[in-house]
Amino acid sequence: MYPSMEQVMELAKEYNVIPISRVMLADMETPIRVYQCFKQERYAFLLESAENGTTWGRYSYIGMAPFLILRGKNGVLFLQEGDQQQTLDEDLTSALRQLLQAYRSPALPELPPLTAGVAGYLGYDLVQQLASSPRHTLDDLNISDLQLMFCDQLIVFDHLHQEMRMIVNIHLPEGVTDEELQASYEAASKRLLQLERTIIAGMNHLKQKRSIHRLERQQGASIDDQDNTQAALTVKIKQAQESIAQGEITKVVVSQRLECSTKVHPLDAYRMLRRSKPSAYMYLLKLADETIMGSSEASFMKPSSDAAGLHGATGYAKTDQKKDFIADLSTHFPSEEAIGNPKAAALNMISQLEHHARGMYGGAVGYISFSNKPDFCTVQNNIVFKYGKAYVQAGLQINTDDAPEAKAQQLMDAARSLLHIVHTAEQMFGMKAKESCVHAPRSFPLQRFSQVNQDYFMVLESPMDNMERGILG
Repeated sequence: MYPSMEQVMELAKEYNVIPISRVMLADMETPIRVYQCFKQERYAFLLESAENGTTWGRYSYIGMAPFLILRGKNGVLFLQEGDQQQTLDEDLTSALRQLLQAYRSPALPELPPLTAGVAGYLGYDLVQQLASSPRHTLDDLNISDLQLMFCDQLIVFDHLHQEMRMIVNIHLPEGVTDEELQASYEAASKRLLQLERTIIAGMNHLKQKRSIHRLERQQGASIDDQDNTQAALTVKIKQAQESIAQGEITKVVVSQRLECSTKVHPLDAYRMLRRSKPSAYMYLLKLADETIMGSSEASFMKPSSDAAGLHGATGYAKTDQKKDFIADLSTHFPSEEAIGNPKAAALNMISQLEHHARGMYGGAVGYISFSNKPDFCTVQNNIVFKYGKAYVQAGLQINTDDAPEAKAQQLMDAARSLLHIVHTAEQMFGMKAKESCVHAPRSFPLQRFSQVNQDYFMVLESPMDNMERGILG
């Protein structure tokens, strides 16, 4: 295990959340397969990256079983711990600052940037509170304005070294004794062993039984009339152009939401998303009754090379990056690329043109580690699974010289491309499992592997295996 007990005793002098880890060889496994082992979890996440859309970024993060969940809606914050939930009196920035300051974790050289921290999203509609701008008239999805998972148990794929690192964390109270620290270290060791057994059992289960049922294909987007939707969108674009011509705004981003009924598993849709739109940021968030996924090339803040994040950079190189990130929420969230300019006028225009709450689109997804490293992206290509439907949203910047009809068509096509991902997943994963999957035991020349490890590395071949291992295209 790393770090050693002696190292933990030294770290305990400064930090109160200390990661303990074990490593497994993972050259024949994928983040998707391991994520499936935790499908029974109500809350979980998968964060990945593809550099330049061709090769995987170094790390893929899988988190589950958060010990705290912070969510907010209409200016009210809720903090959930287990089955207990309380309403917070503080505003968002104050609450986040207080919560994050309570957890101090070291950045260790042999571990990835995220070993424990907060992962989730800050929705676009949150800006209406931070900027005191008008709200949209319809909020039919009732998605939280923000939802953040505080996680201290992670599985991290290191694609460079082809290994999988399991991480749990020790939480240390003030004035912890050496005996208590030793007991916590031993308990962490047992948790790591249990986590390893869960992964091995889950992988064996996937080999023995992979139940994929044929789905009834749902045709098209379930909106009243797509032609009328495009016509209405054209009118909105003309209204935006009139405001630009009158000098009320210099630019504005108009978005369009589409939806379709579907029975496809969100994880299967994510597999197709990461294949068709590999990006610097890719995410899958399972949040109780809704699942959110997407891909983006846009960092939430201007990146610098000082600190490695999900895709190799974050927007901060200062002493306390967590504080800087929180302080910048009110001034940088969301970005002009998702709204327009000037921001206040563009926000008002968007609330007039778009009746449905944007929810995730134009917000931010990512993490803030307890070791002082935030890494968030701006939401661009996003799919929300809720109420038995998939909801997609796309947006484009409007200029005065755009042809309104052509711009509306372009925007509808962008939204439909996300629905196409859902429909493709229905077609591909609605096939019979026996027709596409066979057992393929592996030989192991290295005799030092135990039988349980040999069982673990037996895999189930499928048409998606090469893509899942990171061979894109």
